[in-house]
Amino acid sequence: PAAASPPPAGGAPAEKEKDPPAVPEEPPAAAEEEPVISAGAAALSVRVFFEQDCKMENIRAYQIVNALSGLADHIDTLPADLLEDCSDEIIANGVLLTVYTSESLERIRAAVAESLFVKSIEARVLDGAPEEEEPSEEAAPVPGAAPESAEDAPAAAAPETVPDAPPAAA
Repeated sequence: PAAASPPPAGGAPAEKEKDPPAVPEEPPAAAEEEPVISAGAAALSVRVFFEQDCKMENIRAYQIVNALSGLADHIDTLPADLLEDCSDEIIANGVLLTVYTSESLERIRAAVAESLFVKSIEARVLDGAPEEEEPSEEAAPVPGAAPESAEDAPAAAAPETVPDAPPAAA
């Protein structure tokens, strides 16, 4: 007959060692860190729609976020988790990005436009716009986007009231 193994040191039964570890009282601090937004950053709203039947819209949206990550301090998305199956929601509503950046609206719009299968981009400044930014960037029409209501448009937006606007490219 085989001899039973001796009990572990300290006399505690072997079964006690298999208990699950205690749950920590607080989650790690890195799990809920607040984003660091630079002082001169503006909040930009960018809604992106993809071409019909392009497939994997959630992955395409995730790729846009990755492309913008070098230009932004922080990016919030709606849907929040682009790695879950949310393509149907993106097809219906587009993906909404809130980009906190010191870059211009046009620079962010151009970076998004470089992505494959982008059908349309609706972009506007939410707050914190740098004073040096041209008003025409904020009010520039977006191809395929619905125009804003006439009530929301400032009266100064009329072409004759903006004499210092840069000349149109020939």
